[in-house]
Amino acid sequence: MHFVATIGQRYLWADSLCLVQDNPEDFNRGIQLMGLIYEGALLTIIAANGSSADAGLPRIHGDPNRNLSPQRSEEIMPGLRFAIVRAVDCYLRASVWASRGWTYQEEIFSHRSIIFVNDQVYYRCRQRIWAEDTWADLKPTEQDLDEWSVSWVALIQDVAFHQIVHPLDQLFDLIEGFQLRSLTRDSDAINAVSGILQPLSKRMRTPLLEGLPSCAFDLALLFSHLHPIGQHSPGRRRCEFPSWSWAGWVGNTHWNAFHELYNSHDVAGINDWLDNRTWIVWYKIQQGQLVKIVRYAEPVASWERVTRDIMYERRSPLPTSGRFPKLRTSRTEPSSFFVKKVSYTLLAFYTVSIILTTSSYVPGTFLEARNLHLDALFDNENGFCGFLSPDVRHSAIEHRRVELIILSECQTSSFPPLDRKGMEDRIHPIWSKPYQASDSTEWQLYWVLAIAWSGDCYERRGLGQILQSAVDKSLKPGPQWKEIVLG
Repeated sequence: MHFVATIGQRYLWADSLCLVQDNPEDFNRGIQLMGLIYEGALLTIIAANGSSADAGLPRIHGDPNRNLSPQRSEEIMPGLRFAIVRAVDCYLRASVWASRGWTYQEEIFSHRSIIFVNDQVYYRCRQRIWAEDTWADLKPTEQDLDEWSVSWVALIQDVAFHQIVHPLDQLFDLIEGFQLRSLTRDSDAINAVSGILQPLSKRMRTPLLEGLPSCAFDLALLFSHLHPIGQHSPGRRRCEFPSWSWAGWVGNTHWNAFHELYNSHDVAGINDWLDNRTWIVWYKIQQGQLVKIVRYAEPVASWERVTRDIMYERRSPLPTSGRFPKLRTSRTEPSSFFVKKVSYTLLAFYTVSIILTTSSYVPGTFLEARNLHLDALFDNENGFCGFLSPDVRHSAIEHRRVELIILSECQTSSFPPLDRKGMEDRIHPIWSKPYQASDSTEWQLYWVLAIAWSGDCYERRGLGQILQSAVDKSLKPGPQWKEIVLG
């Protein structure tokens, strides 16, 4: 408050005070407005110099020169010294402030910030950064590009920027960044980014379901969790949210499937995948009723697909008899009502279920340095047929049965290539090099989701890819067209 008065202002917004914590209606209403609050503020005060809210703002009270960190410099020649200057983001990234989930929206939406970090005061807007140890403020019309660390995510509302980056790309990148941060309460996972989700939902003209866009639901489900070798990052469930959403997990979340598809195709290519390489009819269980999730493009102006839209265009589900000729796949609408007292949305749908075995042992040698934990999948002939990226890192396992549901066709191998030398009979050529099928050829891979029964419904346990030929080589009882309720 002293600092606010010092700069000649009267009003201060503090989340912990201005959001009434014991009034759920007021709290929830305020949460939805946080993006507007930060964006509309004159400036945001970022107190990143300490590790808690009690650290205060250094040099505001008392002697402003007390406890200053000495500036590092070296004498190059008599009378000439060079100072070592680092960008403010270097200090912010190492701060406790940057590790907190609730500060993410501050960074993205604030037009101007006063930053207390590194025992200094910095000023940052969307075009300039001024610091006490540089001369940038003396030449305000000159911009040092090395110091211009304003992240592109701050351009979330910039109309011109919309022509460069697709909102789905923005959404997934922003969530990937958020998932690296921590929350005191798991239940805040979506609330803490509601200011980000709302404008992107509006841009995509689609509702969000547990943080995922329904306009490309099959694609949004294809996220995986990275568990770097040598780092303690096992991941875990957030039980307040469904396992099929990013919000249901604490961990390093990535949408590599989307990024690969987006980087190798234009929007039309992604739409072609949605229209012709997916088949599941998704339902949500809402108040005991089945409600269809995906709103396909309709011949009306508000939902007609335009050039930069990523959304389904098909009017009805694709026939699956050609893909799975040995199964009766005509049924797509779940038959049973499912009532479970949970705070989140349950999915209900039909698709193919198979059983394979999984092992921490991967045959062959990776051709690239592998820094992630992956499991291998094997068919009923003990043939290596795919990879699984588990949602939670585990200790070594050998040949454990795992149930997999087939989500969609896959054009590109998303896992590191293997050296087949001496193991040509065990490793399919697809796994020995970066694989990408052409649009006109028959694709040979499926995206699969590992699931496990959890009391009243299934839960997700990992994302993987398998050879399509593995379906007919699955373990007993063989492939089944199955109704799934996923929580």
